[in-house]
Amino acid sequence: MPSQNQPTGVHFALIFLFMATIMLGVFSFLYWRDYNEAQIAAEQAGANYQKAEAALRRANEKIEEIKKLIGHQFDSVGLQDPEDPTTVLGAITLHMERFGGDLAQSTYSGTVEKLRQELDTVTQERNARQQDQNQLKREILALQNDYQTMVDEATAARDRAERDKRVVIANKEEAIAAKDKEIAGLEDDYHQVQAELERVKGRLENEVALRDDEIRKLTAINIRLNEKIDKESDKSFEVADGVVRWVDHSSKRVWINLGHFDKLYDRTGFSVYTKMHQGIGRGKADIKGSIEVLRILDSHLAECRILDNDIDRPIATGDPVYTPLWSPGLTNSFSLVGLIDIDGDGQSDRQPLQNLITAAGAKVDNEVDDKGNRSGKALTVDTKFLIVGKIPDPTEVLPGDKDAALEIIKHHSQMLKEARQQGVRVVSLNDFLSFIGFKPTRRLWVPGTEVPWRLQQGSKSTGVSPTAGVRISTGSTSALYKPRRVRTNPGQKQKVFRGARAGY
Repeated sequence: MPSQNQPTGVHFALIFLFMATIMLGVFSFLYWRDYNEAQIAAEQAGANYQKAEAALRRANEKIEEIKKLIGHQFDSVGLQDPEDPTTVLGAITLHMERFGGDLAQSTYSGTVEKLRQELDTVTQERNARQQDQNQLKREILALQNDYQTMVDEATAARDRAERDKRVVIANKEEAIAAKDKEIAGLEDDYHQVQAELERVKGRLENEVALRDDEIRKLTAINIRLNEKIDKESDKSFEVADGVVRWVDHSSKRVWINLGHFDKLYDRTGFSVYTKMHQGIGRGKADIKGSIEVLRILDSHLAECRILDNDIDRPIATGDPVYTPLWSPGLTNSFSLVGLIDIDGDGQSDRQPLQNLITAAGAKVDNEVDDKGNRSGKALTVDTKFLIVGKIPDPTEVLPGDKDAALEIIKHHSQMLKEARQQGVRVVSLNDFLSFIGFKPTRRLWVPGTEVPWRLQQGSKSTGVSPTAGVRISTGSTSALYKPRRVRTNPGQKQKVFRGARAGY
């Protein structure tokens, strides 16, 4: 039997129950206190909510009153998007920009005040102009009264003038009737004279036509006779530009008596004439060779190279030299018409010819290009030569070139007429090239063309057929053009082109 002084399970249960009761009481007290505080806070929040709701309701009422006042009763005020025209702020901004214009301010009231000030200013100006208008009306009324007085006086004067006019008209009608009768007689006489004049005019026109036709025929005959005389006499007024002072045929060099003082240009070409020539620039018969200036040595001395030399008539000391391109201290002018081919390769050499002319200090004042377009106004007395190239035949050109050929022919005829009127000498392209001592530096033969190819030096192989395309020769070939054996050496370049010569 347990001792009575020791605790038992009942004792522990009573203790646990007591402690639980105490804790439950504490928890109940704390919950009750928090609940009372929450209840008080809820009652206070409800009171605040009612106050806020009342304030919001009053604010909304004020906003609605403001919307009615400004006339924009949109649902949204537009705080999020003040540029939206479907909100109150957007509509206000739009109206400020639309109606305020340059007077628009940053606020609605400022814009209204600015518009009011502008309205007051405009009203004052309107009142001032209204006063001016009233004054003008009074002045106009006074003028109208004066005008009416003058109208009345003019009406009375007009009535008097009408009466006087009727009297004058009656007198004039009698005079006019007499004049009409006289005019009728004069018109009959005029018609008779006019008919006679028409008959005389017809006879005169026929006589003029016959005279014009006769003049044209005589003019054509005169032109043909002049051309025939020029061709037969081959006269020339050109003079030599200088003479040859020394000749060295071994080095193909000559020295002429022209230099710095004569304002001579490098690369100027000269034709060399015989001493017993029949006239400088008359034709090719008296030309024995051509030279080109290499360098100018002194005031009256220049070194030239021989471009062409007649072995039967070699260039000698004292031979005159001449070129139409250059004149001491002058700028010669030339005109070009026709197709220009200076080396016979069938290609246009217009630019090289222009380069030859300008290189010697001369110029081209009139020109008809290969398309038939003319540059320059007209030939003048300052034009030295009219240089005529090949004039194309419209029946022999391609269809696309026919219009250009016709234009070239038209300009050629016009320039010949201008040359006759101005006394300009007409020379062919070949004669002109001979005069300036020109010699082509390269010839190009195109297979299939009929352009003749003639070697200037060397003998002709009798074993070569003259027919184009057959070029088989039984003669021996020069060692310069024999195939070379190619020797190879590792590490070294092949000297395939060693000793090769270039030429045209």
